[in-house]
Amino acid sequence: MYQYKINRDKFVLSPWIEIVDLQQENLFDDHDLWLNCKDLPDRRFVLMNEKTDREYFINESISYFLQQFKDPISLGSVIEVLAKEANVERHAIQDTAVAFFKSLFVKGILLDPKIEDKHQEIEAGIGDLIGNYIIEDVICSKKDIWIYRAKNTDNGKHHIIKLLKQDYLGSRKEKKIQAFKQEFDIMKELDSEFICQFIAFNNEDQVYGVMEYVYGSTISSWLKMGQSIDTKIQLIHNLLEASAYLHATGVVHGDIHSHNFLVLDDLKIKVIDFGMSNHIQPEEDEIIRRGGVLHYLPPEKLNQSSFKFVKEKADFRSEVYQLAVLIYSILFDEKPFKGITWKDLSNNIRNSNPSFNSHHTTVNTEIISLLSKALSKKPENRFRSAVEFFDRWKDIISK
Repeated sequence: MYQYKINRDKFVLSPWIEIVDLQQENLFDDHDLWLNCKDLPDRRFVLMNEKTDREYFINESISYFLQQFKDPISLGSVIEVLAKEANVERHAIQDTAVAFFKSLFVKGILLDPKIEDKHQEIEAGIGDLIGNYIIEDVICSKKDIWIYRAKNTDNGKHHIIKLLKQDYLGSRKEKKIQAFKQEFDIMKELDSEFICQFIAFNNEDQVYGVMEYVYGSTISSWLKMGQSIDTKIQLIHNLLEASAYLHATGVVHGDIHSHNFLVLDDLKIKVIDFGMSNHIQPEEDEIIRRGGVLHYLPPEKLNQSSFKFVKEKADFRSEVYQLAVLIYSILFDEKPFKGITWKDLSNNIRNSNPSFNSHHTTVNTEIISLLSKALSKKPENRFRSAVEFFDRWKDIISK
């Protein structure tokens, strides 16, 4: 594990990070911003991560903390500055500052300038072997896993490896390994050109899963290239066909949003990341996961008091809703429901209807009716599954 000295080692803000003051820049019309806090402060900033294509609202205190690392500086020196500004003793804020620093460091927002961005606190680095796979790139780190691009030393093919972090396992090791393995068990069952292919799973010395490396773009990145309405319609067709396949096999993806569908050169879709997936009728030892991305949560699933807790597990009708949110975003380059705070957004998801008035001239009215049904507040008013959703879609575009 990576070790550092608070007062000696220096750190710097990642070159991929930009902090924007919303009092000076009007970003609300240009960016799909989402919150990682319940309420916004009086002064609003956005932390933009170009590498992960994510944006976060942050408050003035966090912005000030990060700005200290524009040039290499030790954490100890930053704590001294903060303590002086707050007119408190250093020990009064040190524990909080260190904990916050560690979170930013693991996420790659703060870096050690002596080593590469992606080598922070890694269990395996570029050139290391995991089984018979040699690591070529460290894609990202999450709370429980490392994700790598690696090459099979036997045949030279590229793959994605998800490695379960040893320090994450703790006292519930067996259950956490079972939950991790479940993603790969479900992928192994699925045999389709629409699904990222399962390659292997290992739970001996290191616990990791291997899958196909997909050469494609996220839907968000694809849209930023500028697409015609005809091209969007073709992509939506492929998106619904892939989703219908999943539901027809009895699998709920569990985490539908624009980053979990990759667009290939021929506009075919590859579905990735089955970490939240379940069977619609769970097997006896199956672990049920709950989660989702803010703007995609259907009204019956969200917890209005906090976006961190999702009330119920995903099902076919909730995924019909999430697919409709994604399709609306593809067609109209905006989300159907908006809100500056989580409270505003959740209230709009629960009580507001999406606006189609300005889009009637560009999109078939039958498609608008289709989306309205799929976005119904009551699950029983939606399509029963992506299979039914896709069947109705085919009826419309075949006319």
